[in-house]
Amino acid sequence: MKKNSLFWFRRDLRLEDNTALYNALNNSDSVACVFVFDKSILEELSKNDLRVDFLWNCLNNLKKELRFLGSDLIIAHDYPENIIPIIADKYKVTSVYCNEDYEPNARKRDETIAQLLESKNIGFLSYKDHVIFAKDEILNNQGQTYTVFTQYSNAWKKKFKNSLIKDMNNEELFNKLAKFNAKDLISIEELGFSHTHVSKMKIGFSNKEASSLLNTFIEKRIKNYKITRDFPSISGCSYLSVHNRFGTISIRKVLREALSFREQNINAKESVDAWVGELIWRDFYFQLIYNHPRVIYEPFQGDFIDFPWENDMENFQKWCDGETGYPLVDAAMKQLNNTGYMHNRLRMVVASFLTKHLLVDYRLGEQYFAAKLLDFDLSANNGGWQWAASTGCDSQPYFRIFNPILQSEKFDPEGKFIKKMLPVFSLIDKKYIHNPSEFKDELKMLGINLGIEYPIPIVNHKQARQRTLSIFKEYINNKV
Repeated sequence: MKKNSLFWFRRDLRLEDNTALYNALNNSDSVACVFVFDKSILEELSKNDLRVDFLWNCLNNLKKELRFLGSDLIIAHDYPENIIPIIADKYKVTSVYCNEDYEPNARKRDETIAQLLESKNIGFLSYKDHVIFAKDEILNNQGQTYTVFTQYSNAWKKKFKNSLIKDMNNEELFNKLAKFNAKDLISIEELGFSHTHVSKMKIGFSNKEASSLLNTFIEKRIKNYKITRDFPSISGCSYLSVHNRFGTISIRKVLREALSFREQNINAKESVDAWVGELIWRDFYFQLIYNHPRVIYEPFQGDFIDFPWENDMENFQKWCDGETGYPLVDAAMKQLNNTGYMHNRLRMVVASFLTKHLLVDYRLGEQYFAAKLLDFDLSANNGGWQWAASTGCDSQPYFRIFNPILQSEKFDPEGKFIKKMLPVFSLIDKKYIHNPSEFKDELKMLGINLGIEYPIPIVNHKQARQRTLSIFKEYINNKV
């Protein structure tokens, strides 16, 4: 009897080096592929959400690839719990294959679907693909998951072996892709959304384009990554975050290429290791959200559940709009609002400013990033915000408060990034850019009136820092 299977694309939008797809093809006579635009997710999004546009373009490419191979991609706009069992019945499959998702809501969804399929005698098989180590694969001597990154990283490196990142070589099995014709891709307007500027960002939507980005980074920039990664005016990063998020490139391939380069270029070891460290952080946050799902609602450090955030909503809105009076903070927020991207160093700066200067609950900032970031990933976003707010599992100490002026002087010394994002400063000498309130008269002579052309700082750095230190210290002492 012919064994038909269904492969469900989720965070793995590629045919190449795809674990669950490989297993589906290897264990089946025929495999049909499906993607579901999840209504429960789409209903919560803005109608010009960049991620929906990016996703739509990825699926458009994927559908073309499958059609070129004589197959096709089933696209549904529904609730997965409803439609996956229906499609499984229609194509008379014995198993549904997919790659694991570690977020709490996704896990509940998968448990529900697995039960529904089981009632129909259809298997539900999921595989690790999105990370190198998942769930509870990295444990301490007590059999517990790590909550300190350095310890986790050391254990990760000790357990790592090259066999974990071998290429799945799916291409050898593409002849098992089901031969059928599906409906054309639903238009983005039919989904209730609109196209955005995402196609102008030059990051691509396919595995081929993601691989090209990776190759450019490996060949031209990774050797200097440790030096250049903190400077937003320099193209020092890989720009692969959105591809890692949607799985248009295999995390195994990313790591394979980096480690291969390190092996051949010993002088680049420190920079390559620094970049690989970011991938380990990614695994760390995924295992954290899997083992401690409560962090999506509350601080990891339970003592901070009733911390007295001030939550001045007027100041929060100024932060959102990039109108704080601190140029590096404002330039970063303008970058986020205008492009859907923010440099990693700047994510730390603006998060520190919101939580430590304005005393706004990190969850408000986390939610804003979730709505704006093209590369939004729940685990990393939550982990990053709790790190900045000093409420997380391995966060910075409460007394570490980034000085936005010093951060500006250190990481954008020429003001190139600020000038690009804040045109009001485009022709202004760099010495006035980092702390404009210190040069009110000079800027006025140059046609920039603080409070009119550019905001007056909404808080004084020294005063805000002292206030935050006092509040944190008093709160912690009262908890002892």
